[in-house]
Amino acid sequence: MKLILVLILSAFNCQAATFDEFLKQSKISHTYFGKSVLDKNFKLVKNSSTHYLVSFYDQQDNFYDIEILTAITQKAATQQVLNFSNLLKLSYNDKPTPYGGIISNLEKCPSTYNPKLVREKFNNIEVEYFISAAGAHYQYGACTKETAVHKVCSLFHYQKETSTLIKLKYFVPFNNGYCGEGIKVFMTGLNFK
Repeated sequence: MKLILVLILSAFNCQAATFDEFLKQSKISHTYFGKSVLDKNFKLVKNSSTHYLVSFYDQQDNFYDIEILTAITQKAATQQVLNFSNLLKLSYNDKPTPYGGIISNLEKCPSTYNPKLVREKFNNIEVEYFISAAGAHYQYGACTKETAVHKVCSLFHYQKETSTLIKLKYFVPFNNGYCGEGIKVFMTGLNFK
């Protein structure tokens, strides 16, 4: 996870307008994204001295959304992950129908769309992330063929040495891809200059 951490920590002082500028100021390169990332889609937001957001589309038009929190304790980071996990599960729970019916009073979310926890190893780094369905506006809770436009992988990593929590979300078309590949590419494609 040091690879992402270097990318993120070096971004703290960035005022980049494009992804290429971000990489240049960060003193790293990325073999996958490179210059072909659409600069118009790159967005770096510094909400405070301890909260950053980076978002962009890759060459396949898949969406990366990265949130970085610094100066955060491990306990607070663990609570954030737990809060996200609970909200994610609630987004896919059975919901009351908008009308009471004889057949059913609940709308059930099929297991195809429910969140799943995945454990994988990339470059000898063990990671856990959630795979779930998302709607057209990148929101969680999509439970039907019509609303599940994206598949999203949500990864959380706490770096103890720097008290930094990294939240990475990677969105791909629901029926056209494996979002875990985006996490793998992001983690393994970084090179240091």
